Amino acid sequence: MQTSEIAQMILGDVLIGDQLEQVAYNALPGGLTHDIKGLQYYQQNNQLISKHGYYGFGQNYDNGNMPGPYSGYGCCRFDFHMGWPYFVKTMWAATHDNGLAVMAYGPSTVTALVGDKKQVTIQETTDYPFDESLTFQLTTSEDIAFPLKLRIPAWCDSPQIQINGETLSDVISGEFYTINRTWKNKDVVTVSFPMEIQVHEEMNNAVSIQRGPIVYALKIEEEWLVRNNYGNGFNEYEVFPTSAWNYALSIDKNNPESSFQVNKKPMPENPYEQALTPVTLTVDAKRLNAWTLAFNGRIANDPPYGPVETESSRVYKVTLVPYGAETLRATVLPIIGNNVMITDEFTEDFEDGQQGWIQYGGSFYVDQGIYVATNTAASHPCSKSVVPATQFSDFTYDAQVQVASKGDGGLVFRANNFSFGPDDYNGYYVGINSNTNQVIVGKANGGWNQLATADYEININQWYHIRVVTEAADLKVFVDDMEVPKIELTDHSFKSGSIGLRSYQAITHWDDIRVVSTHASSATSLHQESRLIFYPNPARKILNVLVPYQGVLTIHNLLGNEVFSGDVNPGMKVLDTERFDAGIYILSISTQQDQSQNQVVQFVKV
Repeated sequence: MQTSEIAQMILGDVLIGDQLEQVAYNALPGGLTHDIKGLQYYQQNNQLISKHGYYGFGQNYDNGNMPGPYSGYGCCRFDFHMGWPYFVKTMWAATHDNGLAVMAYGPSTVTALVGDKKQVTIQETTDYPFDESLTFQLTTSEDIAFPLKLRIPAWCDSPQIQINGETLSDVISGEFYTINRTWKNKDVVTVSFPMEIQVHEEMNNAVSIQRGPIVYALKIEEEWLVRNNYGNGFNEYEVFPTSAWNYALSIDKNNPESSFQVNKKPMPENPYEQALTPVTLTVDAKRLNAWTLAFNGRIANDPPYGPVETESSRVYKVTLVPYGAETLRATVLPIIGNNVMITDEFTEDFEDGQQGWIQYGGSFYVDQGIYVATNTAASHPCSKSVVPATQFSDFTYDAQVQVASKGDGGLVFRANNFSFGPDDYNGYYVGINSNTNQVIVGKANGGWNQLATADYEININQWYHIRVVTEAADLKVFVDDMEVPKIELTDHSFKSGSIGLRSYQAITHWDDIRVVSTHASSATSLHQESRLIFYPNPARKILNVLVPYQGVLTIHNLLGNEVFSGDVNPGMKVLDTERFDAGIYILSISTQQDQSQNQVVQFVKV
């Protein structure tokens, strides 16, 4: 908060003020007990339970999600009391032209020297951020000329300002509006910021709901149990839900006002007491029984990839309350609609970053088209990254994998219910281990179950082509040699799910990922078609060539110079193209037995 307070004063950026109010009026009260005798070191948008124990966060505290005076790391317990006083202190600011600026809105009074160093007092009367009307009354002993600058929130589409009942013009959202005039005693400025329902897209196509600066979350009934009594009214609590929370909203995203009912009550002394909060929202929803807590029972799984479909016909009227009015909350909720998943084919070369990938632990980044997971210092040495939009059953999964340190890295498939722990998911994993020089296959369901291993030399900083082929309960794993599998096994645990990547105790690199369903129209090309198939295109360091028959494979540049030639057998051929200059190349395969089968294709090296 203090960063935003200072930055807005320096830069005069209205959006920073919007951000400041969103933090102050949501996250700050949401992380404190109502008596301000306790805090939550970690608070989550979807926090469905506050329970002592291991969470799997990078920096783990067993009481980090629990409200109390000793929650999490020590610095915050001494500093959190500064939140509200610092916010009030910076609601108003002097301007370079001897005026005053409203940096953040709320009931307040300011006395300052303005203009030619004359004193003015401005009293702001409002129920903002819950109400859209604000009144500013000036008190001065004489007429004073000075500019008054009002921050106009970007979220407000139709702001209005009046002086003594006269409407002003050219009020623009997302800017400061300056009233430069000679002010008289008892002049009144009235401001209206109409608050419409806003729907924000979040992860997995779920949504969050905002009205004005207030974010709204599903109302959850709470049971507070004292875990530690420190005396003088200072307690540490575990908080448990006593009402359902796994709902999907039934809304019209294009016309959200038609989906929500706004309920208003008089302003209480503390608007963040859930039973008394002055504004709530009502909306239709359905239950999603498959949406549950993670394996550790202390955090919720992410919302299912949506829109979601549900077989339930029962519609519930659920209530949303201000984010800061509860300790347990569901803020990011899926919406009901037609579920569209990637089921036929998925490719990724990371040329456009890591859009669509969701990380669980570790630290992921893209470096020159290579996806990298670092082995960060954390409560567990595991990194997972997943594409939740994918849903594959029977498929061929190809990727280039390199472990850059001791440990293992590889591919996750037919997986669901991801969370932070190394094995907090349901699904399979295939990896290469540079410690044991093995290819490993296992499955996770909150714990690790190793299914098979195969000895194979795994060198650090060397690329390996891994292929996984699944058909019903049968799994085949290939490494480099695409004709003879390193591992074959049968397991009936998981039938379908998302694809992802995983490393354990290792820095790992990935590139050129391709997953093709055997039920997709293009999938037969991997096994049955006689045409030459290659990917990725453009190529960088490697080119995968699916050779349909025995012959001679050659590559020429556009000048006709041969840059590669070699005998090949049917199967996958991995070519090192890193030494090639950037440009267009001609790839051909020929056979003396049947020249009609000769094929020529082009690819691009970047």
